[in-house]
Amino acid sequence: MMQNNWKGYIMKCKKNKLIKKVFIIFSALIFLIILLWTIMQINTNSVLEDVENAIYCKDYYIPNNLKESNEMKKIISENKDVNFIFYDEDEYETSLYARLNLLHKYNIIHIEQYNIEFNLKRNYTVHNFKEGYIWLNYNLKIKPKDLKKCENLNMKSGGSFLVKLKIKKIDGNWSVIKIWTPDHWCNEKMEHDYWFTSKMY
Repeated sequence: MMQNNWKGYIMKCKKNKLIKKVFIIFSALIFLIILLWTIMQINTNSVLEDVENAIYCKDYYIPNNLKESNEMKKIISENKDVNFIFYDEDEYETSLYARLNLLHKYNIIHIEQYNIEFNLKRNYTVHNFKEGYIWLNYNLKIKPKDLKKCENLNMKSGGSFLVKLKIKKIDGNWSVIKIWTPDHWCNEKMEHDYWFTSKMY
């Protein structure tokens, strides 16, 4: 009887040790996953800085095919203090400054006359430390400071925008190699592809 009780006690101890080991391993895995996910997000902070810099950039980015238009020539001649940069069509897919240069039109009509509210939020980042994707959401509101003194009351804007970036590490730094800024969803598949796949439209 004593021997059976002793065996039962030993089996119970072994079972408890096994449960503890499984719990420790499981907890360690959860901790590593959380740590890896956190590092993955922080590791790409430089890309978010690039996005913010592109939006606030004071240069005026213009497609090359508009360079010789009469309207553009007039704008350039009337704004000698603005730096105009012309870009090729394929750069629109990869250049944050060409794609997200949202304040350029305000720079030629006294941007100091406007209040600018800008908030940038990272939804999430997925990468293997060589290449991956970032999903962003930003809000931009532009309103005249003084309705009486403002030169152009129609120059106001606002809205919430989604951005999906394909990124790659080049020479040790993260670079954007493709940009997707959906204005609307053409169908459910497109929305699904934006959030859950590596497809870029």
